[in-house]
Amino acid sequence: MSTPLPPAPHNRPQQPSVLSRAISGSLGSALYLTVLNPLEVVKVRQQTSSLPSSSTSANVKAFHRGRNVIFLKNGLALPKAAFPCLLCPGPGGTGGGTSVNHSPLTKISARFLETASMKSRGILGTLRSIVRTEGVSGLWAGLSPALAAAVPNTAIYFTMYDELSIKLRENHMKRFSASEDQARRQIYIPLLAASAARFVSSVATAPLELIKIRQANSIGHERTFIEDMRLVAREKGPAGLFRGVGSTILRDVPFSAVLF
Repeated sequence: MSTPLPPAPHNRPQQPSVLSRAISGSLGSALYLTVLNPLEVVKVRQQTSSLPSSSTSANVKAFHRGRNVIFLKNGLALPKAAFPCLLCPGPGGTGGGTSVNHSPLTKISARFLETASMKSRGILGTLRSIVRTEGVSGLWAGLSPALAAAVPNTAIYFTMYDELSIKLRENHMKRFSASEDQARRQIYIPLLAASAARFVSSVATAPLELIKIRQANSIGHERTFIEDMRLVAREKGPAGLFRGVGSTILRDVPFSAVLF
C-alpha cells in the first residue's frame, strides 16, 4: 500500500516592492488630480465666492475715470474703497484721481468680479466663466500645489497600509496558528493599518496641504509654493505649518478605518 503524498506547498504570490507600490500610487494620484482638477477649481471658487451681490460684475455699470466712484446699474455710486483691487492711482499720483488699472492687475480684477458672481452659477456656468476670464489654463490653476500635497500623501498612505497589513497578518498567523485566509478575515487588521497609515500621511503632508489651501483661496496669488511655506514659517513659526492638522486627523483617520 503506497504512502499518500504530502500536499504541495502553497506558493504565496510575491508582493510588489515598496518602491513600485509608492510609484504606482503616486502616478495614480497624479493622473486623478490632473484629470479632475477643473472640478476642484469650480468647488473652491464656489465655496469662496461670498461677496454680496451688489459687488458682482453683473451689477457694475462703469468705472468713472478721474473720480473716486464706481457706478452700479441700480444707480448707486460706491466709493473707490469698495473695490480696492480694481482701481489704482491715476497719472497724478495718489492725489491725482483714480483710474482703471490697466496693468496686470486688470486680469486679477476681472477674476475678482467673476469669482464674486460664481456662487449662483452651476458647474458648467462656472467653468465657462473661468475660461472666459483666465483662459483654458485657469481650469488647472492650483494643480502644482495640489500635486505637491496629494502625491506624497497617497504614496505614504497606501504603501504604509500594505506593509502594516502584511505584518499584522503574519503576526496573527504566528500568534494563533491561523491560516492566511483566516488572518485576512480579521477586521481589526485593516482598521489598525488604515488608521495608522492615514495618521502618519496626514501629519507628514500637513504643511503641503496648508499651503495648497492658502494658494487655492488667494486671488492673484504670485508667490511660489516654497515662498508661501517660508512666509508661514516666518510669521507663525514651524508649528504654524501644522495648523488644522488636528481636525484633519479627526476627519480622515476614522473615515479610512471604516473604508477599509
